[in-house]
Amino acid sequence: MKDSLWTARPCALLRTALAGMGIAALAGVARAAAVTNDVPFTADYDQSTQRYVVILPDGYNPAQSNDVLICLHGHGSDRWQYVNVVRGETSAARDIARQYGMVFVSPDYRATTSWMGPAAEADMLQIIGLLKAQYKVKRVLVTGASMGGSSALTFTALHPELVDGVVALNGLADHVAYQNFQDAIAASFGGTKSEVPEEYHKRSALYYPERFTMPVAVTAGGLDTTVPPGSVMQLAQTLQTNNPHVRIDYDALRGHSTDYAASLAAYLFVANTGAVSSASPPAVLAHWNFNNGLTDVSGNGPALANAGVTISDGVAVLGGTQTVFSSVTPLDLSACTNLTVELFVRTAVTNALMMLLEHSANTTGVNGGFFFDANDCSMPGAVFSSYQCGGKWNIDRTAAGALSDGGWHHVAMVFDFSKTGADRKVLYFDRVPQTTLSTYTNDTFLGFCNATLYLGSRANNIYKFTGELDDVRISAAALNTNQFLQARSDNAPPVVAYWRFDPSAPLADSSGNNHVLVQSGVVFTNAVARLTGAQSVFNTANTIDFSPYRDLTVELFMRTAAVAAPMMLIEQSSLYWQSPGAFMIDVNEANNAGCVMGGFCTASGTKLNLDISPRNVVADGRWHHVGIVYDSTKTGDNRSTLYVDGIAQPAYAAWTNDTAAAFRNAMLYVGSRNNTSYTYTGELDDIKITGAALGPSGFMNRHSGVSKGTILLMRGGKAESP
Repeated sequence: MKDSLWTARPCALLRTALAGMGIAALAGVARAAAVTNDVPFTADYDQSTQRYVVILPDGYNPAQSNDVLICLHGHGSDRWQYVNVVRGETSAARDIARQYGMVFVSPDYRATTSWMGPAAEADMLQIIGLLKAQYKVKRVLVTGASMGGSSALTFTALHPELVDGVVALNGLADHVAYQNFQDAIAASFGGTKSEVPEEYHKRSALYYPERFTMPVAVTAGGLDTTVPPGSVMQLAQTLQTNNPHVRIDYDALRGHSTDYAASLAAYLFVANTGAVSSASPPAVLAHWNFNNGLTDVSGNGPALANAGVTISDGVAVLGGTQTVFSSVTPLDLSACTNLTVELFVRTAVTNALMMLLEHSANTTGVNGGFFFDANDCSMPGAVFSSYQCGGKWNIDRTAAGALSDGGWHHVAMVFDFSKTGADRKVLYFDRVPQTTLSTYTNDTFLGFCNATLYLGSRANNIYKFTGELDDVRISAAALNTNQFLQARSDNAPPVVAYWRFDPSAPLADSSGNNHVLVQSGVVFTNAVARLTGAQSVFNTANTIDFSPYRDLTVELFMRTAAVAAPMMLIEQSSLYWQSPGAFMIDVNEANNAGCVMGGFCTASGTKLNLDISPRNVVADGRWHHVGIVYDSTKTGDNRSTLYVDGIAQPAYAAWTNDTAAAFRNAMLYVGSRNNTSYTYTGELDDIKITGAALGPSGFMNRHSGVSKGTILLMRGGKAESP
């Protein structure tokens, strides 16, 4: 049986068809990579010569770290499929690698009928080792479609410690039950199901869901008979119970292929979920970086209450006299079985017992409680990490004097339920595991608790800390050291305004800068602003002064199916094109249904810098991320760039003026022009303006109206669009 859908080669007819759909306008969709490195190596497995293709990103700098995107070809093909073939799955992979500056890798992995048997697995391990030896690798993302998607899942199940994200398009998760391609699979696995049943079981991701703690995106089709969707859907739905970073795109009318838009959405989900910071972990439950006051920047945890603590230059400064520094509401960790708690701390105090952080008012009486403290047990300058359950303790410590040198230090507690004894909870100091205190190795686990989180004291009362704290982050995963925060975020780009439309205060500015909105006729439901086109007021209560900033990023999430008339998403000033320094984003411009246009007015006399997407990019009734970035260091059309779902869009005609203009102090209108025309019909969420030129990796990766961290898309079946 031949998987004909995955042996296709480039052809003019297919290129023409793609261009007719407007897809080729996205840079490089119908363009093979210009520079390739076909790398041979001698396989450790059997001393045969094997190969993989490497394509370095534009402007590659060997001194900088890059993500690696490994693309696994389909049945009957080889390493050149993802390099040359023009189809939705492969084109989206090339585009995402180019847009995000990834090292693009396409291995043979025992072409043409691999199925990730022992030889292919060994080659993959060797290739990853070679890549890490030659390049500075930040994350390894593994992807594929059909056999490649199945193999991506298999390799991740076998070696989860090597994979930071996985995309499986029309893939398989259960080799035990699968009936197609059995001759090829038996040759790859070393025997039939009856001859080597253990190989079929160990290479079936379905049976190892606990190993998938990284971001995962899958697509599946109800009409797919080549690789029926049942096993991968069962795996993905199981993963969602413990992994908040899982994306399922199931289309009841889809066969054995995933189109460009759906493929790109899957890649974007994994790329962005893992790119929040240079070492972004799965499942961030809370992160207080003190750049936006006391707000939890993850959007998942509570704000902090404060009395007596100074927030200065993105750092919490505690003088030992603070009376309140704790979560406004309890932080519920009861659903977690794995946990990482980390922070940066600086102090020179050695003569007093000081609490750095404690979950609960007193861990001694709370099962699942934990804390960090300093100068305990008559050890000045030492840090302790303590966890209590059932009246028994698991305690680690640093050496005396480790903390008290007056420098910044990273401290982390990692709780890994898969381990036992002292290893279940480990203290890391500057990413180095520390020593267990005496016989305190309790591994009893009855669940973490739902309790107030206290910073710098016990219950805001005693053991008060003197020093500085920064970047307190809690993740629902047992992170390894390269997933820890690698640096303090005190120099993070300034958020000027951020409207999340939270149910408790839908018009509030979450940046802390008090740029509140006013409205009439807008409905807020589930943290989303819903506009019918009849709204009469939706704008800032006062002007916003952007003039202090040299660069600007304006981004939001939108969903609409309206295509009949131009609609304004956001505009600064009543007529941006008459107002140098002002900006706007609209949809359906110039009779282009479903397109997005955006940019800045750069000078008087209608001097503009605008980009525009192809038609029908956003008129599908699904959520899309849209953003404009003004970068004063660039020239021509590149000074202002429009992004749709993380992909840069082409220039709009001759509107490429790059005259330097100061940003304006003006009103900001949402969903209309000056509350009078071009009214928007649809939904908006998470409008965020940052005083810096962000790239796609710095954009928001989900809108806060979605259940935290998880995006579920099902088309043609039960509709649960985010």
